[in-house]
Amino acid sequence: MHPSTHAQDRSVDWSFLHHSRQCPHLDPVGISEFTARRARLARTLSQGDAEWAAYVSEPSANTLYYLNVTQAGWYLSERPWLAILSPPTSNDDEQGAHLSVLTPAFELSRSQRLPFALTSEQRASVDWVTWEEADDPYEVLMDHLAGLRGNENESGTVWSVEVEENVRTFVRDGLAAAAQKRGKDGPQVGLAKLGVRELRMRKTAQEGAIQHCAAKITVEALRAVRRRLRVGMTEKEGEALITNALHAGGLTDVSVITLFGDNAALPHASASPDRKLKEDEFALFDVGGSLFGYESDFTRTMLPDPPASRLPRNRKWPSARAERVWTTVHRAQQAALDALLTPNESSVVYAADVDRAARGVIEREGWGQYFTHRLGHGIGLEVHEHPYLNGGNTQQALLPGETFSNEPGVYIERAADPDPEGHGIGVRLEDMVRKTERGWELVSREPLAQSPWEP
Repeated sequence: MHPSTHAQDRSVDWSFLHHSRQCPHLDPVGISEFTARRARLARTLSQGDAEWAAYVSEPSANTLYYLNVTQAGWYLSERPWLAILSPPTSNDDEQGAHLSVLTPAFELSRSQRLPFALTSEQRASVDWVTWEEADDPYEVLMDHLAGLRGNENESGTVWSVEVEENVRTFVRDGLAAAAQKRGKDGPQVGLAKLGVRELRMRKTAQEGAIQHCAAKITVEALRAVRRRLRVGMTEKEGEALITNALHAGGLTDVSVITLFGDNAALPHASASPDRKLKEDEFALFDVGGSLFGYESDFTRTMLPDPPASRLPRNRKWPSARAERVWTTVHRAQQAALDALLTPNESSVVYAADVDRAARGVIEREGWGQYFTHRLGHGIGLEVHEHPYLNGGNTQQALLPGETFSNEPGVYIERAADPDPEGHGIGVRLEDMVRKTERGWELVSREPLAQSPWEP
């Protein structure tokens, strides 16, 4: 239980939120899905300009995606540990890819004990490439990759090493230097091409099912917390409410931003133990958590019921401006969704266009300067991943299966409030959206917030 939980909230039963009740029969990603992912990667590597290509990753969300290995199992150090996936050899499963692991020699046994998502047959075909402390590990790896190419290893043929984006600079530089030492027979070393990076962006049906459950739990938790909002509670007590709810839902790595009133004009501020919710101000909750490795991310800007009554007819907006700001942000969310519609097969929706659609709604109301961040970001094994929906991302087409946030906002800080009677205001609404062939769907399968009382 969160240490700031108020006494009257300690007995709240949040068990209805657990994924076993919200999404019965949901399973984590299995080995067959990992095998299919590696097979798609191997096919994509073979579709480039190079005659042969290898994909290189350090422990990260990418090794989690392909191998079920993360930094929790292998922390990063000055000694490179790399996972390399390449087109299958004759010893590999026909539907898979070949896995090589570059590891310090003294860490071989530890490497072999990692929870790789491999069948026993696939594990038996892994190449464990070891290097001694006096070796250049990158040259050791280049020699190994050259050997894997087999009959294609002829002078003048083009091959490449595609490095995932989270690989550290000194590792990438080491690979490039080792490749250069091989002269004209060395590979091209560079950032993995877009087609490779898009594999993680486009979610499969099983990934979509897990994302749906994480999203549904998060939305239901926000709705339940709204009913327990109280004038006079502190931001920390609000943070405790939603944190307890999300944990009860079975989510891990829970992230919570809880801000009241003008504090909500600082998009990433921290909750205060002293700031109390007033009757005439918004409460902003930006929250999420992980389920079977997949993240959720939602924001609601809400209002408590009046202290004297919980009857809907007694609900009122704090001010005419507060109503106008909230409804403008809500319309901006809908405009972004409308921009995702593709009425015919020749239409392509770009990330920048969706950002501009939402931003235009806010600009027309005169608040463009107060929408200070991008419209959204991809969501999957990481809370923030590709694609990024911003005005400069004009070449990133949004493809079916990609999941991303739709989170317009207006943030007017107290010191910069142009309204002489204003005291600052912050409103953000955020939902997870999946691109479909012809348009979009909400990942939670729940509607957008209807009002500050109906999140």
